[in-house]
Amino acid sequence: MKPVLNFPMGRPFNRLWKKVKGIFLELTKVVGIILLLIIIFLYFTPAKLEDMLIMKIANYNPPYSVVPKEFKLDKKATLSFKKEKYYEFKKGLKDTIAFLGHELTNFNRKDRSNFDLSSGVIVKSNLKNALTAFADFLTMRIYISGDRQKVAVGSRNFMEYIDQKHRVLRWSKYIFKAAELYNLDPALIAAVIEQESGGNPNAISPAGAIGLMQLMPKTARGLGVDPYDPEQNIIGGARYLAIQYKRFGNWQLALAAYNAGPGNVYNNNYLYISETQNYIRKVPLLMEKYRAIFANAKINADEAKEDENAD
Repeated sequence: MKPVLNFPMGRPFNRLWKKVKGIFLELTKVVGIILLLIIIFLYFTPAKLEDMLIMKIANYNPPYSVVPKEFKLDKKATLSFKKEKYYEFKKGLKDTIAFLGHELTNFNRKDRSNFDLSSGVIVKSNLKNALTAFADFLTMRIYISGDRQKVAVGSRNFMEYIDQKHRVLRWSKYIFKAAELYNLDPALIAAVIEQESGGNPNAISPAGAIGLMQLMPKTARGLGVDPYDPEQNIIGGARYLAIQYKRFGNWQLALAAYNAGPGNVYNNNYLYISETQNYIRKVPLLMEKYRAIFANAKINADEAKEDENAD
């Protein structure tokens, strides 16, 4: 009879398990230290130190930035732009931490039927927006072009006009028509158009939203409009805004629902989505801009009419 061979499998496995466990514990420590540093940066950095950092970055001219000779640096606008992007960067990280804490607290919650975005998508979206804002914070500066327009200039010859009102106002006829149809402030519709697409009727988002007011195809079908047609896109977007206002009863929640979907308002996830938080902060500011523009246009029109009658 041949002897039975006994291989000591337990010892190598135990040694391997101890190594894996040790590596995991070390990684946990590293991640913990990184998270601690992030929390210290987000919540305990002195305001004066942040102001110094923003000023330093605002005065720094990236060597790879190519600027036309006729452009002049707008230092005040650049500093304001850097502050905004720094705020968006920190907001994205804070919202991510707050959302993860919220999810851990409610880990055993069963009802997720109202979720429009999964937890992973929210975290990914927040981090993407934060990193994009940080990249803009480091690389973008504001210049005055030859035609007196403010232009954001970044790396790789990237240029973008800051004020999109000239692109939005060309749709004024449709904006006022939609405002009258759904009893909305035309400045609100104009503000949403600038925030959503910058007045570009051909804009298509990575998520598939279409046109001036960035209607999702399914939403456009439900509203019975062609999202590729500028007039119908504005009318559909205005109607969808009116629906959300009727549903939630105030404009902050209506704008949050327009941006993130009503499900994320019902379950309060919108509170942790940095894109939505920036959205409901920026749209009212843009509204004030367009209210002033429309008011001035009305004054000028009335004065012209009076002069015409006097003649």
